[in-house]
Amino acid sequence: MKKKSLLSRGIALTMMATMVCSLFTGCGSKSVSNEVKMDKDHVYHADYYDLPEGMTNINTMKVVNDRIYIDGYNETNNYTYEVCSMNADGSDVKVIFKQDDKGQDSNISNFAIDQEGNLYFFKSQYITDDSDPENIQSSSKYSLVKVDGEGKELLSVELKEKEDFYPSSMLVDGKGNIFLLANESLEIYDKDGKQLNSIDTSNSYVDSAFLTQGGNVMLTQYTQDYSSKEVKEYDEQTKKFSDPITIGENLNNYTFYQATGYDLFMKDSTDLYGFDMTSGEKTKLVNWIDSDINGSYVNYISGLSDGKLVCVTNNYMKNTSELAVLTKVEPKDVVDKTVLTLATVYDMDLSPVIIEFNKKSEKYRITLKDYSVYNTDDDYTAGSQKLNTDIISGDVPDILCVNDASSFEGFSSKGLFLDFNELIEKDETFNKSDYLENIFQAFESNGKLYSMVPSFYVFTILAKTSDVGSEMGWTMDDMDALVASKPKGTKIMTDTIKSTILSYGNYMCMDEYVDWEKGTCNFDNPEFIRLLEFANEFPESYDDNGEGGKYSETRSDEDGDLAYRTGKTLLMINNVSDFSEFHRIQKATFGEDVTFVGFPNASKNGSAISPMLQLAISSKSSSKDAAWEFVKTFFEDDYQNSNSYLWPVKLSAIEKKKEEAQKVETYTDENGKEVPYDETYTVNGKEEKLGTVTDEECEKVMTFLKSLNQVMRYDEKIYTIMDEETGAYFAGQKSAEETAKLVQNRVNTYLNEIQ
Repeated sequence: MKKKSLLSRGIALTMMATMVCSLFTGCGSKSVSNEVKMDKDHVYHADYYDLPEGMTNINTMKVVNDRIYIDGYNETNNYTYEVCSMNADGSDVKVIFKQDDKGQDSNISNFAIDQEGNLYFFKSQYITDDSDPENIQSSSKYSLVKVDGEGKELLSVELKEKEDFYPSSMLVDGKGNIFLLANESLEIYDKDGKQLNSIDTSNSYVDSAFLTQGGNVMLTQYTQDYSSKEVKEYDEQTKKFSDPITIGENLNNYTFYQATGYDLFMKDSTDLYGFDMTSGEKTKLVNWIDSDINGSYVNYISGLSDGKLVCVTNNYMKNTSELAVLTKVEPKDVVDKTVLTLATVYDMDLSPVIIEFNKKSEKYRITLKDYSVYNTDDDYTAGSQKLNTDIISGDVPDILCVNDASSFEGFSSKGLFLDFNELIEKDETFNKSDYLENIFQAFESNGKLYSMVPSFYVFTILAKTSDVGSEMGWTMDDMDALVASKPKGTKIMTDTIKSTILSYGNYMCMDEYVDWEKGTCNFDNPEFIRLLEFANEFPESYDDNGEGGKYSETRSDEDGDLAYRTGKTLLMINNVSDFSEFHRIQKATFGEDVTFVGFPNASKNGSAISPMLQLAISSKSSSKDAAWEFVKTFFEDDYQNSNSYLWPVKLSAIEKKKEEAQKVETYTDENGKEVPYDETYTVNGKEEKLGTVTDEECEKVMTFLKSLNQVMRYDEKIYTIMDEETGAYFAGQKSAEETAKLVQNRVNTYLNEIQ
């Protein structure tokens, strides 16, 4: 990947700093107008229809002649594979095909449909000949199967067996020819199953296959450098594909679908576009959020002749699929609301919260601006830089997800963001005491809370209490003493090299070296020098096979849980995300009590909060109260209780996680009686019961969570400096002291530029 040169980056940062100063001095007293108009031209209304009885999840959806075809498994009929059809208004539901293999070991996949409503399947059968118990034989049989609209079989043709043949999709063109796209080839058959052609696609980076508006087959593929997507059309006369047409760059976040009225539909989490192969242009059709639809959860899309759209969405709350027909809303009929912009670099799964807020609010709408669309393969930070540039130029979004805003600390010191503490004090509905207040405090700057974090991970280091004691936190000297007390060959950590140790030391302890409020740093100190020396005791790469210092990686027969249990490995880097995980670590991994000891440093404060989402409100927003109402939704029960794989900040939600962790799992036996289920684990070949999470374990975790006050910091510029300056030290060309001074000088210059 190409990166901007240090000189050009430095000039850009200097210019940014100058512009920030002018924004908040000479022009700072004027309110920047950032009014956003609702996108009324791309709003659709969704009508949802029930799935056929017994089917809760849809595998695939296709539309032919305005009739909808879906396939899936019927849960009320032994999960039998079925294909159903219905009208676009949800009426006239028919089951037109059921898999009936009479005990055969077979699988049906990749269903296609022609203009007459006939269905086509790729059928794979696994045949076992056990007539000779001493020489059991197995083989595979592949077939093309065609049935009519009533499920009557019209054709079954056995295909030639090919090695590693894994079809991903099947199409039937306007002439009835069958196209089967496999992992390395496109197999073409006529309507009677006779093979017409086989085209090698192994070097073409093929992604998927579709039908054009004219009924011909089209393939989408990546360019050789994976920077963009191309389409090419199959010519039946020449039996070759046309020269590819580039669709556009930065399309890795798009999914492609068969279209009506266009050659392709292109979807990302924000919008739906139609692509025309003749002009090579795309047309925006739907804004998902303005249509109150979660675009991230849309799996299949197709069109109807009257301009309506049909889509399949996933309802993850109910763990089911939903079938929706979308009707365009005329711009004049779209209700006017005040629009607030939420800016992010990556979606961060914000859409469900935005959509729910938009549905409930009569006055306001949130629209999402995802800056990741500016990222390229050459510069994956372009989105963050574009966001920073917009902020500096006065184009400040109302609400920001600032996880990836690299200049957030500098911007907040200039008064660009609201102080949440002031908003909370005025809001009688929000009580800090309901939450882990230490998490809020960790993100304060000079007593002001410019960003709020509704959920988080924790990065820490765990060790046996018998080795490190029960007190959280330790120093490098403590760690050296532990290692010295152990037999030669004891590993301190697994899968660890120089660069990862340096990264973890900075991730968990960056606040030890950088004062973000003052814009100063302190890398030329004994503690950072000690970190460099510690990192240098590890191998250079994972392939060094133990070479590289006293903490080197040595491959042992006792890896994984057994190595921790026997003391062959001492420390575990982990992001403990719930009570059950901690219980498993104590019981199954280490086999005894463990301590959240953290990364060793002088302050004994080496565990860090890693925010899943970090939200800020612009002080220039003309709808500050509405922005605060939206941010608060992330701290309400619905969102807080949905944090399955990370920690919520609301105490009641954490209590629910505790109750869930301590709940005894049960199953229903053959007599209909609920029986407790004993989860087990295996160590050294012996199966043992895991047991339930204890109150003592929960109390230990809660004490740890309430002690956290360090934030896991990632600043790309600082890490680039680290990477560039430590290479010479790790290669033995410079001392740790010299390296620390170089890092200090360059980071200090950088911090001055962004203040």
